[in-house]
Amino acid sequence: YKAGATADKELSGFRQTGTVELGGEIAYASLSSPTSPNTASMLAFSPYLGLMLSPGFELGISPSVVTQTESTTATKLDLYLSIAYNIDTRSNEYPFIELLAGYGSLSSLGDNEGGIALGITGGLKAVIGRSGLILISIEYLNNNYSSGNSAPVNTDVSLNTFTFSV
Repeated sequence: YKAGATADKELSGFRQTGTVELGGEIAYASLSSPTSPNTASMLAFSPYLGLMLSPGFELGISPSVVTQTESTTATKLDLYLSIAYNIDTRSNEYPFIELLAGYGSLSSLGDNEGGIALGITGGLKAVIGRSGLILISIEYLNNNYSSGNSAPVNTDVSLNTFTFSV
C-alpha cells in the first residue's frame, strides 16, 4: 500500500513488481428431485497463486479439482499456467486479460483421459482496503481429453466451459 499517492501514480500499488496474488474458488452443489431416487453432487476446488513479474504483468499457477457424483463418480484434475496483464487505471480498479494453458485429466468408470487445456479470462480486479481483492470475471476454457489408445470406439472428449465469477 502506498500512502499519499497522487493522480499520476497507482493508488493501491497492486501492479508493482513482486506483488503476490493469492486466491481461488471453492464450490459445492447438490441436486435432488422428488421424482428420482438419485442425488447428484459436485465439489470444485481451484486455488490460485500469481506474481507480478513487472508492473501489470502477472504469472500465475492454478491447480483445479472437480468431482461429480451421481450414480458414478467422475473426477477432473487440471493444472493451468497463466499470463495476465492488469491495466493501470490510476484507481483501485484494474481491468485485466489473462491467457491460460495447461494439462488436464478426466477419470470416470475406469477410463482415464488426458490432454491440453487452453483458455482466456477477462474482467475487473478491485482492491479493497490494504490487501483485499474482489474479482469479477468471465472465462472460457477448452479442455481436450484423449485416452491415447487406438480402440475402435473413439473416447476422446472436448469440454468447453464458460464461467462468470464474482
